Amino acid sequence: MENAKVATLSAGQQSEWDKLANEGSTYTGGGKGGLFVPTIKLNNSDKVKVKTGVPLGNFILSWKDNQVEKFEDLDTVLAGVILKTSYSIKNIYDPNGFVSFYSQEFDDFSNSRIKVKDGKTSEIIFSGSYKQWKETHQIVSSRGSKNDFILVVHLYILQDTSAESPKVERLSISGKSMSNWFSYVSGDKENNIVGIYSKGIKPHTHIHSFESVEEKNPKGETYWTIMFSSGDQLTIDQLRTVVALQRDLDKQLQSMRGNVAEYAGVAEEKKPIAAALSDCSCVPLVKDGVSVHTDDCKKNELRLEDVPF
Repeated sequence: MENAKVATLSAGQQSEWDKLANEGSTYTGGGKGGLFVPTIKLNNSDKVKVKTGVPLGNFILSWKDNQVEKFEDLDTVLAGVILKTSYSIKNIYDPNGFVSFYSQEFDDFSNSRIKVKDGKTSEIIFSGSYKQWKETHQIVSSRGSKNDFILVVHLYILQDTSAESPKVERLSISGKSMSNWFSYVSGDKENNIVGIYSKGIKPHTHIHSFESVEEKNPKGETYWTIMFSSGDQLTIDQLRTVVALQRDLDKQLQSMRGNVAEYAGVAEEKKPIAAALSDCSCVPLVKDGVSVHTDDCKKNELRLEDVPF
């Protein structure tokens, strides 16, 4: 799916396409600005393999049925449209269990107000912008500066755009896979990667491929990461369906949040909506998908060197 096909549109269709694509960008980034959602993750854990039976390096779909956790092996390649992007933070794994915290999802690194909770007591231990959180949670060592937390990217994807009852799934990624994602959308000059925004491709206007790739860390240990590639452009009918689904998802999320956009120092309905689906450790329950961002991609695209890891 390396090369994206571009559909031939009439002048009227192109105008509608541009309008829909711009609206959809408010949910997937590139600028400011009932569905049950199961979660997909890439299996890099022997413990998860034993628990679920899903091989290392494969994608796992998890959900709950009558409070019983269930799993499905999705193999090593996924493909779909990205309806929404959001983020959350959580503590670095502590084998002793002393450190435990997490945030609800947010959509904007600069403006969204993040609420971080203690994982044991559910007490709110921080409320403010991501920038404020990051500035106070840096570790300075002989290796330089790093964060004492993990940033997780959540991609809400639709694998079948023709289904009568669309099923939205949340792909959660971190680490190298997250770096690959930011390089994919915004480019990486050092590695000669041109981002999809620069190519006129957006997360919600094309089919994207997510492929599990085997790699080795400096110690020679094997792990798996996700590589992204773009495929066919949606038809105008498919794009209408996708943006309508994004609208419904956004309405549901606004309702769950009381219809008030909560931002660092700002609370007003005209501002971009900061989604707060669920605690990052939980599978969100939504009845119908989201966030905001403006559509000036060139001005607002996130450069890899600016990614707030």
